[in-house]
Amino acid sequence: SASAGGAVHGIEQLIAWARTWLFNLIFYVGSVPYVLATPISAVIGRRALVDNIHGWMIFHRWAIGLILNVHSRFEGDLPGAPVLYAAKHHSMYETLELMIALRDPVVVIKQELSQIPVWGWAVQRYGADYATIHRADLQALLPTGQPAFRATQIYEALYGRRVTSLEI
Repeated sequence: SASAGGAVHGIEQLIAWARTWLFNLIFYVGSVPYVLATPISAVIGRRALVDNIHGWMIFHRWAIGLILNVHSRFEGDLPGAPVLYAAKHHSMYETLELMIALRDPVVVIKQELSQIPVWGWAVQRYGADYATIHRADLQALLPTGQPAFRATQIYEALYGRRVTSLEI
């Protein structure tokens, strides 16, 4: 009957809402120790900071996988040459998964993010650099004189489209 189908749909929505609420509760409460440890680990050194951030990303992966049943699947191998990945993130999930997959990437952020008190300082200690980002001009993501940003190929991560090769 139509009412039985509506009841099932209503229960599914309630379960989805409950799982989302549970994820938010566990993730945000569980993130507090990582957030509090960030400035301390940044003072200790880059390795401690990277380990703290990586632990938080793994915690996020665990929580979202267990509670929301969201998992990543990467196809193919990472190129052996330096590559610039532009995470076209529609959610935090995509960015964190890309950072886990790349292990210890150099990160380029919007300049505005580097100005957030404490967080901006910590992200710069992590080794991130900032750039004024013009989405129409991918070359703006490649500051001159910094070999860590040199790339021979650009991929748009998670969408699998190969963009153009750059000669820098």
